[in-house]
Amino acid sequence: AVNSIEEMNALLVADDFPFSLFIMTYVTLSDTRGVNIVAVAPNLALVDTLMEGGVYYQDTDDPDVQDMMATALESSAAYALIDLQTLGMDQDGVNEAFEAVATFERMHGKYADYNGKYVREDFGGMAEGVRNSMFTLDELCAVSPNFPMRETLNKLGMGASPQYVVTPEWVAAFNGIWTTENINVIKLIAKMNVMKETRPFRDPTTSNAVLEDMGRSVMDTETFAYEACDQMNTFSVTLAKTYIEETLGAGAKERMTKLSQDLIDTYKGLAANTPWLGEQSKQQVIEKLDHITLNVLEPAGGYYDMSGVELVPTEAGGTLLGNYLKLKQYHQ
Repeated sequence: AVNSIEEMNALLVADDFPFSLFIMTYVTLSDTRGVNIVAVAPNLALVDTLMEGGVYYQDTDDPDVQDMMATALESSAAYALIDLQTLGMDQDGVNEAFEAVATFERMHGKYADYNGKYVREDFGGMAEGVRNSMFTLDELCAVSPNFPMRETLNKLGMGASPQYVVTPEWVAAFNGIWTTENINVIKLIAKMNVMKETRPFRDPTTSNAVLEDMGRSVMDTETFAYEACDQMNTFSVTLAKTYIEETLGAGAKERMTKLSQDLIDTYKGLAANTPWLGEQSKQQVIEKLDHITLNVLEPAGGYYDMSGVELVPTEAGGTLLGNYLKLKQYHQ
């Protein structure tokens, strides 16, 4: 039903739409103050990371590189296009979809560069040559006014970082193609990304039939069920907690915490008794060790509290996909 970029933006940031489809974020590291530095990267239908963008879309006339990029692009598109076939799209429609998405992503992706060098140099040698990869949230939003960057980062739980690492050319190019003129291909990419994310929770019968026709391997029922449960937005943390409790036994957290603290204390003793360290250096080492926060055998903030989730069993009309969306919405 979306017919404009404004309507698409409203959909993406809506509380009852539990997807963030067009960018991905990850914490690169914490600086010396313990503040998270967040990398922002593209996540279109055929590109998952800036590393892939750098490989696929370098702007070059070298025919060998062009061939390599085309092969890599087709490989990355395989399952996305299978998803479209499971919706009933014929081969001609799939081919047209691939060309439309590939053209759109080249408009964006040819500016992308492998962002590892920005992370390395910014936080390692602090090279001035890549300082323009650092943005505040306000600066990032100013470079991408067409896309709801602030709302999306808030939705991803990444809106509070003082700094973001991005490829400036990517942000500008992405903003340039995020327009109503491109709404049909943006909608197509949105559909493909929803399909990609929900693939482990949809009945695999149709996609398996397509895969078998293509001579590809299919996932057995047990593997399908395991992968559905082992997703971050489903039960992976609960499974980890259960594994720890059953494998390590009662008191494991306390035992491992004591062992970790013993190691810290040992290092403090070594630092205090190292003859070639000056007094100031010794105190700096000890101070750093004193500021280590131990968080043993559980995620930061503790395990998910699942008591507020009411999953619907199959006998009551529930589906794996429906329950996944309930969990995803709850975790947000």
